[in-house]
Amino acid sequence: MKKLILGAVVAVLLSGCSQVKPEQDLMSAIDFSKADYGTPPPDYKLKIKAWLESNLKDPDSAKVSEPTVLRKEVAFENKQPIFGYTTCMGVNAKNSYGGYTGIKGYWFFFHHGEIVRAQQTDVYPGMMIFRGHNVTCS
Repeated sequence: MKKLILGAVVAVLLSGCSQVKPEQDLMSAIDFSKADYGTPPPDYKLKIKAWLESNLKDPDSAKVSEPTVLRKEVAFENKQPIFGYTTCMGVNAKNSYGGYTGIKGYWFFFHHGEIVRAQQTDVYPGMMIFRGHNVTCS
């Protein structure tokens, strides 16, 4: 009887599993002919500086590299594609103990001139913007 109940439970649990769509489906579902990237944010360096000031423990001591050239990019928000610009840069900041942590990569996504996503790229190698679409910082 125990085996029968265990078998039924396993069957129910497995029946709830669904096939995940291939990663390419998200990219192929985007209608790039209607993409509105807007204009590149002219003040993106100031916005990055403000973000760093509000997110680093000791922003005044941070040593930052020049951001990469802005590039057009797509992401998803509320299951809808959003278009904008991304840039990457290196940041060497102090930790809580006052020591520099070493250069860490950061990625910023701008939508309508505002940072809507920012991520340290060294935390997750091969960081994804969405399934099947990785961050590119080159």
